[in-house]
Amino acid sequence: MSVLETYSYPMKHLTLFEVRVSIAMISMLASVLLLPAEAVDIVAHRGASADAPENTLPAFELAWERGADVVEGDFYLTSDSEIVCFHDKTTERVAGTNLTVTASPYTQLKTLDVGAWKDPKWQGTYIPTLAEVLATLPANRGRFFIELKDTPRIVKPLMEQLRKAGVPASRLAIISFKQAVIAASKAAMPEVDAIWVASTKTYEELGLAGVMRTLKRVSADGLDIQASTAITPELGKALRKNGLQFHCWTVNDAPLARHMVEMGVDSITTDRPDDLRRAKLASSRMAN
Repeated sequence: MSVLETYSYPMKHLTLFEVRVSIAMISMLASVLLLPAEAVDIVAHRGASADAPENTLPAFELAWERGADVVEGDFYLTSDSEIVCFHDKTTERVAGTNLTVTASPYTQLKTLDVGAWKDPKWQGTYIPTLAEVLATLPANRGRFFIELKDTPRIVKPLMEQLRKAGVPASRLAIISFKQAVIAASKAAMPEVDAIWVASTKTYEELGLAGVMRTLKRVSADGLDIQASTAITPELGKALRKNGLQFHCWTVNDAPLARHMVEMGVDSITTDRPDDLRRAKLASSRMAN
């Protein structure tokens, strides 16, 4: 007799003990097959930046290959109005040449090698444009977190380039530490999520009430907080109550990741998306 035949067998032929066992088994099967634990999204920080040069096409492609749910990159507007993927204000750390990104044309920035510093095998890797980065998005899955390091001046050209790229708004989010950038982004592109990024120091200085006021004032869709064991369930509860997203950055060890999962986060940003994926983080949504 098959499993399905067992559970369709008339109850009148079963003893009370057998009925109880059958109900227990059905409940167990439902919990395993129908109600899997809700997993948090894994966000690849500057791509798979532990193994490939940060904010480059190889890093983003590797992150998607390793199963990242979301990939995050940093962006500035150049002097010739190109939006480029780069983290620092200057190129010195990763290129060895000291150019200010916002004061330099892309024609010059593209000539820099930003891969060799990581490993000789990445020699020849260049600074990509926003359009090139968005082109790495898989056809049927994944989101991209666009972290704006620039001032609000970047918002208008970003809006134009996103419309030209044709990526659905549901697959994008704008994130930034700069409150003015979040407010400007939400005003210009209300259809795209705008998430305020904050450090634990900022959280401690403002307090929960201050953080919630800030999110409301800039019309943010959520908070991306620096991960810390000091984060308590009250933050997640307040965000959920107000219908806001809850993300955290940057976590490379499983214990801290599990703590943030217990606090109720929607996603965890990491340099090592494959490692956290193997950790099999499952959200208990304790902060709900």
